[in-house]
Amino acid sequence: MDQEQIKSNVFDVLKSVSDPELGVNISDLGLIENIIVKDKQILIHLGTTSPVCPASSMMRSTAKETVQNKFTDYNVEIKAAENFKWSKDRLSKAGEKLLNRKPGTFKVDFPITTDQTSAVTPKIKPAFQRAPLLIGGVICLLMGLWTGLIRMGWAWPVKNPEWISLHGPLMVCGFLGTVIGLERAVGLEKKWGYLAPLLAAIGGISLFVIEASSSIPMAILTAGSFFYLAIFLSVLKTHRDFPTYIMTLGALCWFIGNALVLSGVFVFEIVPWWICFLVFTIAGERIELNRFLSPKSESDYYFIGIIILSIIAAIISLFYLDVGTLILGVSMILLTVWLFLYDLAMRTIQREGLTKFIAACLLIGYFWLGISGIIAVIFGRLVAGPYYDAYLHTIFIGFTFSMIFGHAPIIFPGILKISITFNRRFYLHLFLLHLGLLIRIVADLSLNWEFRLWGALISALAIILFFLNTVTSARR
Repeated sequence: MDQEQIKSNVFDVLKSVSDPELGVNISDLGLIENIIVKDKQILIHLGTTSPVCPASSMMRSTAKETVQNKFTDYNVEIKAAENFKWSKDRLSKAGEKLLNRKPGTFKVDFPITTDQTSAVTPKIKPAFQRAPLLIGGVICLLMGLWTGLIRMGWAWPVKNPEWISLHGPLMVCGFLGTVIGLERAVGLEKKWGYLAPLLAAIGGISLFVIEASSSIPMAILTAGSFFYLAIFLSVLKTHRDFPTYIMTLGALCWFIGNALVLSGVFVFEIVPWWICFLVFTIAGERIELNRFLSPKSESDYYFIGIIILSIIAAIISLFYLDVGTLILGVSMILLTVWLFLYDLAMRTIQREGLTKFIAACLLIGYFWLGISGIIAVIFGRLVAGPYYDAYLHTIFIGFTFSMIFGHAPIIFPGILKISITFNRRFYLHLFLLHLGLLIRIVADLSLNWEFRLWGALISALAIILFFLNTVTSARR
């Protein structure tokens, strides 16, 4: 078999490896940069849609296994394509059809070369070295759930009553900071990047280990958010595009929020900064993927306006919380409209399997994001009480955890180097999460204290079930 034939066969074999969120194979997406064949070696340079794409590690592992099974006499290696920048011209005609795009020009050469190149995959931290970081985040999550349920009114034991006030920092900085930071560090593939999730996990755990009055935990968390920001600043050196700038801005918002708390500002005053951190991070990822649809140019200007409005709201909240909350609520409503108009999930919901499940998680999350905006606009200044609870948890549970549920089958394989088989029972923990949230929000707004308790408990159990379903669907 000559080299051209090998190249063609490898390209066809990789059509069985898909981007899980798009539901389109990597060959037709144009993610194959080149193929090198020499002396019984096949080296494939594989690009990604984003330099810190959470699915990149998983897709490279799957691609290697798939090609190796076909070419058993060859040593197959996958290497990340350096400085890879995807453009719509890389889509094949089949890819355009799969994405329901209008046909356009397509001319991409996937070269085959015999140049001597080291056929070695980049060194990636093995799973057992990453697992403690993830475990640290999960510890923060469990403590956050426990203290949150006690805050709601469940009379459960707690060693230190001061821990109850740590619910927000544990969930946002301890758990979400660790998981999102670990996801980005894996995508960056640089050792120093792991300082972000490491410090987030240590800082989160130290919240309930060190005295509550101490500033040490918040200093550690602020340092973690600094290294998280540094990851994106590093990426921007070689990959300057609109989505990456948005995600960098989200990282900056997390750092600013943490630094403000460290300086003595109350948590409720900086919550808009934490909201911007999560919303910008997720929205930036959506813009990254939406390039596959050739969105209208005005959608970017619309989105920039929303981002500017959100930042203005966060700044104003530090001085006039009621005005800032109102403006942020308006921006969340506008972002919800943008997502339903332009987001890829509106099309991928028509697919099957994991791709459909991810789209379902996204669309439900967008709904709750809009509800949070409406609550903020109606009730204005929010610092405590059931309306405040409804406002926060429509974002942090309804929007954020819905994103986590959808992307866990992509993120966990990349972090732990395992495979997760999609199962329809995943819809059970998704259903329970939003059932509990719906009960909780209705109870919050109607001041039904008993229903609030049960709604919160159902959502917490849904999160635990999510981990159980994920673990039982995993294989080495």
